[in-house]
Parts: sequence; structure tokens; C-alpha cells
Amino acid sequence: MRFFFSNLVDAAGTVITASSENTKLPARNVANGLAQKVWRTGSTAGAEWIAFDLGSALEVSSLVIFAHSLKSTDTLLKIEAASVADFSAIEFTSPLAWDAGAILAVFEKRVARYWRIGFTKSAAETRDIGRIFLGDYWAPASFVDHEGVEESVEDLSVTQQGPSGQEFTDIRPRFATVSVDFIHCTEADAIQFKAIAQACGEFLPLFIQIETDPYAEKLTSVRYVRFRRAFKRAVTGFDSTLLWDVKLEFKEVL
Repeated sequence: MRFFFSNLVDAAGTVITASSENTKLPARNVANGLAQKVWRTGSTAGAEWIAFDLGSALEVSSLVIFAHSLKSTDTLLKIEAASVADFSAIEFTSPLAWDAGAILAVFEKRVARYWRIGFTKSAAETRDIGRIFLGDYWAPASFVDHEGVEESVEDLSVTQQGPSGQEFTDIRPRFATVSVDFIHCTEADAIQFKAIAQACGEFLPLFIQIETDPYAEKLTSVRYVRFRRAFKRAVTGFDSTLLWDVKLEFKEVL
């Protein structure tokens, strides 16, 4: 499992610029926790980019592009890192694989101050990106108990019944919930699980990927979530150090 929770895009000192933007939907919206509050490009054809000045050279090993309208026909989708703001000296570049859902890239740690995501539109249209994660991810040494993964959907709609018995429904959003179990996980992993839960609380969104093995394709999608319960663990054994059963519960961020 992977946790993407310490987002350099959201840091107070990060400066965000872009090749173009709608004045009402500027580039800085990718640092807003509401994924539907998007950065929208201009409508001309050609290359677009969004860049991040982190203020100093920092470690990055992963990228998530979420709630986007990029198309499979768009080209030259990539991430770049540089030591200078104009990207005249690019130190790292990697192509990105398009996905209709979240676009994920995980790579060897790189240290750089300036980062840029670029793409070339296939038509003279706008493109939207709602949320971007840039930073390090954490993966526990312990494995997910696949039999302990639970998913459900909660519906916020409200149904009322009139005097005649007729029902009226105020249709409201639905969101997914997911819970993940770790059985006999190590003391070190249990400590880090707790640290992530404490850092995020039940209010700060993060990205998770339950499974990275492509054979478990139903669990490999990247999810934008909050903790539904801050933290829950129980001692399950002892082997020179304590062993823990940990349950993590999340709810989808709309």
C-alpha cells in the first residue's frame, strides 16, 4: 500500500505558475483541497504546463494528477525537474502514462527546487486539473490483508413522505468508503500509521493506493480520501517487539 500525504504543492512557500489559466479558475486551484475547484487552461491548441517553485531543493519521488480532463489523444505528457526557474537546465524528465482516472508516477527520489508538468493538447480546447500531489510517498513493509478490505457507498440523499404517502427525494452526492486491515504488522509500521493519521486527522485529504500489484487491478486505483476514523490498532502478538493488527478507515473526498 502507498500513502501520499505530505504534499509539497500545498506548502505555504510553494509558488505555482502556468502557461495559461482562466482568470476564474487559476493554477493555484490545484493546491485547493476541493478537487472540483480546478485549474483550467486557455482554449488555444498547443503545449501547456504548470510549474512549482518549492522554495528550495526538496526530495520528490511521486506525482498524482487527479480530477483532470486530459485526453488520451494529448501528447508529450511528462514531469520535469530543474535547478533553474526557466527550466533551461533540466535535471530529470519522465513521460507520464495517461489514465482516465488518476495519473500516477512513482520514480527514484530526485532532489530539485523547480518541477513542471507539461502536455500538448490534441485540439484547441481547455483542459482541467483539479488536484496535484508532488512529494514523497510512504509504503509499509507489512502487507494488506486482502480479506480485510471492505468497500461501501454512502448516499447523502434525503427522502421524505408526504401526507398522501408519496415520497419525495432530495438527491444529494454519494461517496465511497473503504477500510483496510493489516494483520501482525510491525511496530515500526504501526507507529508510522499512527503518525500519518495524526498528521492528517479527519480533515486533511490524502491519496492512497491499496495495492500496487497489477494482478490485483481492482485495488490498484489511486483514491482521494480522508480518514474516517483517526486510528485504531490492537496488540496481536510479540516477537522481540510488539505485533499489531491495524484497521484504517477512509471516506472519499468529493
